[in-house]
Amino acid sequence: GAMAVHVLTKGAYEDLLQSVPEHQQEELEMDLTYIRNMSCVGAEHPTLSLCRQKALNKYGVDIKLDLFATEVWTYGRLCQELEFCGCQVLLIDAEGHDAKILQSLVEHCREQDACGQTAWPDVIVFESAGLCNQQEGSESEALALRQMEDCGYTVFLRNHMNTDMVSQRALQRTPRLQKWVDAVYCNRCQRNRPWPLTLFCGTCYCADCFRSWNA
Repeated sequence: GAMAVHVLTKGAYEDLLQSVPEHQQEELEMDLTYIRNMSCVGAEHPTLSLCRQKALNKYGVDIKLDLFATEVWTYGRLCQELEFCGCQVLLIDAEGHDAKILQSLVEHCREQDACGQTAWPDVIVFESAGLCNQQEGSESEALALRQMEDCGYTVFLRNHMNTDMVSQRALQRTPRLQKWVDAVYCNRCQRNRPWPLTLFCGTCYCADCFRSWNA
């Protein structure tokens, strides 16, 4: 079926830029680009009201989004329409719908398993900053994480926004992938295990070093 998408259109973006003095345009352009990346299905982004108030206070502009209708596809439908079976790296940033996409991914990959095809990504990154919990229920991100672990994935890196997982099956069969994940290490003690490592303010920590630093 179709759903509404809340969007800052290119035309509205350009009109807003032209409505402020030239010396403010570069900074406003950065703020508007951020908002353009916050298009949301079903409802406005939870932090949009803060961005709108900031723009009103700082630049004197009122940011209004337009509504567009769009089809909602399953992951399997996406693969069918674009004629691919799977991918090596799946990066999801869907403003609170990441858990649903992961569930749809699992359904597709299991269907492909039954057909003798391998569709599971080697690496999956998804947003886990609480937006899914706001959209789909307080346990949706934790449930999505457990579902992916049940499908053979392990968290190797996390930060306050994202969770990065790697397929254990892919690790066993792909030396190149092993080398890649081993290159992610704690910047304090140089260890790359145990997982997960934590990325905080540009520095990577193992669990022990992060506890020590954060004590």
